This record gives sequence, C-alpha cells and structure tokens, in this order.
Amino acid sequence: MKRKGLLKKIIGALCVVGVLISMSVTANAADKTDILGDWYGPSYPYKPVSFYEDGMAQDNINSRPYTIESGSLTVTYRGTGETVKVDYDLWRGEKIKDVSVDEDANAVIYKIIEPGKMQAWNVVKQKGVDHWSSYSPVTLTKVTEDQESEDDEEEESEAWEPTTPDEIKRYAAYSDEKVDFTTDAKNSYPVSIQNSVQGPLCFDSFEAVLGDYVIGRTYNILPSDQFTYQMDSKARITLSIPMAFQKTNRNFKMICVTEKGRPIVLKDLDSDPNTITFETDTYYAFALIYKDTK
Repeated sequence: MKRKGLLKKIIGALCVVGVLISMSVTANAADKTDILGDWYGPSYPYKPVSFYEDGMAQDNINSRPYTIESGSLTVTYRGTGETVKVDYDLWRGEKIKDVSVDEDANAVIYKIIEPGKMQAWNVVKQKGVDHWSSYSPVTLTKVTEDQESEDDEEEESEAWEPTTPDEIKRYAAYSDEKVDFTTDAKNSYPVSIQNSVQGPLCFDSFEAVLGDYVIGRTYNILPSDQFTYQMDSKARITLSIPMAFQKTNRNFKMICVTEKGRPIVLKDLDSDPNTITFETDTYYAFALIYKDTK
C-alpha cells in the first residue's frame, strides 16, 4: 500500500475514535516539554499524532485529551492470548481507571523508552468484559525541528507528475473528493476510509481478479482504533458511489488486497444503485470496481 508523488509520503502514528471532553494534565511521570510536538510511527498507514500545550492530542481522526501520569495496566494480547502488565508514563483518551464491566472504553497508553522515543499500546475494553485487550506495541519517534524543516523544504520542491502509463493509470483512480460512508451500528469497532493512490503491486493484485470490471476509485480502509489489518469480527460498511461513477445499470464490487497481497472480492449487499454495502474483517488496500450491464 503506497502513496507518493502527488501526495507527500506519510509515515507512522496512532488513531483512536472517542468523545471529546475536558481532562486535566498533570506532569508526574514525564516532562511535558518532552511530550509536546509531533510523533511518528514505523510505517504507513499510521499518521502523526501531535501533543499540544492545552492538553489535547490530535491525530487524523480526532482530538482527545491526554494525561501525563505513571501507572500500569494489565492487558491481554489479542494475537496470542498472553496477559501482561504494561507500565505507562502517559495516556490518551477519556477514561482508563475505574472502568466498570458494563462500560466500553478505549485509550492509548505510552511508555517512554528513551528521549524522543516511546512505545504505544492501543487498549480496548468492551462492554461485558472485565479486562483490557491490545495488540503488540508500536514505537513512536518524536519529530525534531530540523526534520520538520527538511520535510517542509522537500514538500515545497516536490512537483512530481505521473508520466508512465502505469503511473497515469494508478493516479487516475485517486481523487481528493470527500469519502462519504456509514457503518452499521452493530459493528464492534469503527473504521476509517481515505482516498489513496495504490502502488503497482496492489494494482497487480486488483487486476488479477478484475475480470471484465473497471477500477473506479482506490482507498485505504482500516479499523480506526486498532494496530492490525485483521479483526476478530466483520464490520458492515456502506460507501456512497462517487457522482462520476453513478450510472443506470451499473454494478459495483469492492476488492480488498491484504497486507500480503492476496485479493478478496466483496459483493454489493444492498440494492441501492448509488451505494455499495460490504462486510469485511480484513483491511489494507481497496478498490471500487464497476461493470455496465445491458
């Protein structure tokens, strides 16, 4: 899954969906000046998370309060079932202590491992469950002022345009229009959808199962509060067909290409010609495809 050229290269970070409320920030476990600023993760699709002076932290999904205080949380890793005690220096979210069995909660906890570097765990507690769950931690690195200056200079000098037939084909499936979608209220987790230029390997996988369909748009679709491309349950998603592709007697499908390059064709589950509804528990690169019928 790749975005470059017309789009600035995106590297690492964390996102969790939540409700915005006020919470105090107390400097107990870490020096606040060491936390403030932009932090990046190891690889796309995780975008930057920024910590601000007013006690809020912003990612590409929303803004949530953070609290600088030390503590520990017992979590069960979803992949292995192993239960471990995780020490943290700060956390982001609305509530992490005294969460009852009847409550849903999610947060990100952070452990500073050296100056300018910390580990982050996305932790989730589901209603009716008495424990927190997580996946393996992600390492975040703080962006220095010199790096920000270099990135700004690189972005200003970048004037790349697609030129080869392959580049033109892949960029033709990208749009900066707003992605309009809804999710089923019964889903056990939120998802995010972004327009994306996909790399040649993903496109090869799309075309391997394309048949007589045509690629219309390409996206990155991800569980927005997890650090994984495979979930335990499916989410039901309804995506509005972009106006440019709405047409009478036109059928749509989605193709998901997994992290390892395996294509999965997802059929439209609704009868509305202007939307496509599909279910998936696998995430990474997606293509909206269509075929006209007589």
